[in-house]
Amino acid sequence: MIVYAVNIHTGGGKVLLDALIVDQPFGSITKVYADSRYVAPENKPAGVEVVAVKPTLYNRFFAEIKMYKDQGYSQANEILFFGNLPPLFRPFFGLNKNKKFILYLQNAFLILSFSYPKNSFKELVRLSVEKLWLHLFNFNINEIWVQTPWMKAQTLLSLGADKTIKVAPFLPTLPVTEKSTVKKYKFLYVGSLAKHKGLETFLKALQELDKKITTKISVCVVLDSASQNVDLGHFKNIDIKLFTSANREDLFNIYKDSEYLVCTSRLESFYLPIYEAHHFGCAIILPANASYSANLPASINAKTYTAPNLDLIGF
Repeated sequence: MIVYAVNIHTGGGKVLLDALIVDQPFGSITKVYADSRYVAPENKPAGVEVVAVKPTLYNRFFAEIKMYKDQGYSQANEILFFGNLPPLFRPFFGLNKNKKFILYLQNAFLILSFSYPKNSFKELVRLSVEKLWLHLFNFNINEIWVQTPWMKAQTLLSLGADKTIKVAPFLPTLPVTEKSTVKKYKFLYVGSLAKHKGLETFLKALQELDKKITTKISVCVVLDSASQNVDLGHFKNIDIKLFTSANREDLFNIYKDSEYLVCTSRLESFYLPIYEAHHFGCAIILPANASYSANLPASINAKTYTAPNLDLIGF
């Protein structure tokens, strides 16, 4: 298998790409085309070659051409487009015509008909272009793979019932560890500044909680490295610890040190922090009517809330 993932280099997409390379849940991988900013995991198998592609349309276009040339002479039978976007074109000649082209679709906003989240103008333009790209070029693929039955149903509604869609979930391998009984943080938020992730909702809930409690509590917020100057507000009885450069090991320790992971996003195709936090002994709190709640395994007994009433949880 060859993996084409030129638009992934950070966040949850990187975590899953790392797991795809290391664990190879869908078969042996020989080559990965990745964003030049992507840093491959230290335990990458020696037989996997990572080809760096600069994040421009020009370089991505010619990387796709190069990939077709390379895979045409290799033994790979499948090409996995990992990163929501199908190829711009597909050669139907020579050895290429018998290859299976697979799209791994993760971004729910690309298949839903209602409006985009209220992100920046730049983000809205990006999402609009990617949604158009998906709808124009999805005929270049044989199958679409998704993480959950909910994503499969939504994709069929968006792209048509004639599409071959497979639910093919996978998770990063997590270390076996003892769960901590002593917690540093009452609540934990893991996400970004993107509007639909719900940091604003989380902070509003904390503001309401701060008015009602008299005992001090600690809360942890984990954001990406681009969020170092974010203003989280001022609280009387709540101390907030902000992490903007936590690596995977740091994040695992934060999960162990936290009592509740608070999920504020209502729309996700797959919510990786839930599975990770649960593994490390952190209880889960979900918003009512979250799109992903029905797909959680029975072992994750999550509580639900209607913001901003976090004071009903654990007090």
